[in-house]
Amino acid sequence: MPMRRLRLSAAVLVVLLALPATAAASVLSVYENTGTIPSCEFSAAQLAHALHGLGTYDLVYFQDFPNAIDAALAARASGACSGARKVANTSAAARAPLPDISVTASTSGSIPLPMLLLGLIAALCAVGAAGGWLLRRFDPAWAASARHSMSEAGYRVGGAWAGLTDRRRR
Repeated sequence: MPMRRLRLSAAVLVVLLALPATAAASVLSVYENTGTIPSCEFSAAQLAHALHGLGTYDLVYFQDFPNAIDAALAARASGACSGARKVANTSAAARAPLPDISVTASTSGSIPLPMLLLGLIAALCAVGAAGGWLLRRFDPAWAASARHSMSEAGYRVGGAWAGLTDRRRR
């Protein structure tokens, strides 16, 4: 008999824990379809559970969802769901579907500045690499002396840097 009670209490616990999640999911599905939350369609407890059960995904992709829940709770608190007001709130205009706009549709916005700067840096790197390749390919006499000068400069800078780090260690 105790095992049966344990199973029954576990089943009741699972159902009770799942109720707020289903309430939040049903409130979210209504919000996704209509863009609003009718204040009289859900109880104040369901709206409160939906508000407190918001995950990171909901907050990122449905940023106005908490505001819509707050508006529905405020409307319920002001008495919008009593008698004649309830009929007016559930009109067809309040349940109009959202316009069907493609997410991937192009906009009239210009190229963002960071993307423009990355393109400029990539173009400069490509020009530098092409110049270096041309110098190696045709190898004029002055290119050999330029390579030697750059190697010498690198050697000297490396020596100066090593001297600074040695002083810092002391």
